[in-house]
Amino acid sequence: MYKVKLKDIAERSGVGIATVSAALNGTGRISDDVRKKVSEIAQDMNYYPNVAAKLLKGKHPSDIGMVICEYPNAIPGSGFFHGLLIDFIQECDRENIKTHIEFMDPEPQDSSNHIPYFLYGGFAGGMIHAGAILESLREWVEIRNFPMVAIDEPYTYSVWSRTNEGILNAAQYLAARGHRRIAYLGGPREYGCHRLAFEGFEQAVKELLLDTDGGRLVHEFALRGDLDSVQDGVEYTRQLLRRKKRPTAMICNDMRLVYAAIHAITEAGLRIPEDISIIGGGAGWEAERIYPAVTCIERDLEAMVSNSLTILRRLMDGKKIYEPQIWVEPKLVQRSTCGVCRIK
Repeated sequence: MYKVKLKDIAERSGVGIATVSAALNGTGRISDDVRKKVSEIAQDMNYYPNVAAKLLKGKHPSDIGMVICEYPNAIPGSGFFHGLLIDFIQECDRENIKTHIEFMDPEPQDSSNHIPYFLYGGFAGGMIHAGAILESLREWVEIRNFPMVAIDEPYTYSVWSRTNEGILNAAQYLAARGHRRIAYLGGPREYGCHRLAFEGFEQAVKELLLDTDGGRLVHEFALRGDLDSVQDGVEYTRQLLRRKKRPTAMICNDMRLVYAAIHAITEAGLRIPEDISIIGGGAGWEAERIYPAVTCIERDLEAMVSNSLTILRRLMDGKKIYEPQIWVEPKLVQRSTCGVCRIK
């Protein structure tokens, strides 16, 4: 198998070898456009830097990268990705760690070689990954034994929020207030965190003898975009409220679904929490930006980032990992959207 060299990339890029080297190693004074062009061509040609040579030169990178695999328009304002990114930057600042951050398309047109740019130049010595792990990236990392820790997704080293326990606790909280007919609105099970959430609700149904009308009060949403997600949530909640026996409470494991539910409930002339209670899943700042303020299951993102960095830095230092999977407890924060059930 032919090994791609810098001169091959230079010929295809139309620039000199020194420029290619600077582009892939993050050095020199070259424009961002040239750096991006060279990196894309190197990626397309399946070029990988000689990591062994870097180690011999004492240039083992200590920077840490973060990859967020999500649609770009879903990241700003996201109670998960946005908060995770802020906590990652703040924790690295406190530890004086240099960082590289990259967003990746979760459904690229060509996923056969979809690798973060910062990996090609050897800029980072380890990586934290959030969102679904593309198979091409998983293969790249495993072949090279590259240090990586995943958040809320299955991988050799990972940090998880106990979302199932959070959903179970929310259902117990509602049941203690007399609610038995509880609707559950969740995200796609293809993602680990949403799959865990469904498992938590299914456990609650069995343990608390909840009435979901044979599963017809449970719905899985695609959550592909903000507008579509809210519109889908509004229409589904309208259907719930038209039922002969409507739910007395709802657990919405995404704040966009909470916004949708509140709109549909008030549109129907009902009151929160007097007529129907709501518990959401998201960040505290999301829950407090609407009225009434939402009782919410909140991930401890700061603890998740801190634990991820601890595992990753041990991997980068070649140290033994005693807990390859760490679980972090979410918090149920009580606000204004839960009340006592008044419907028999």
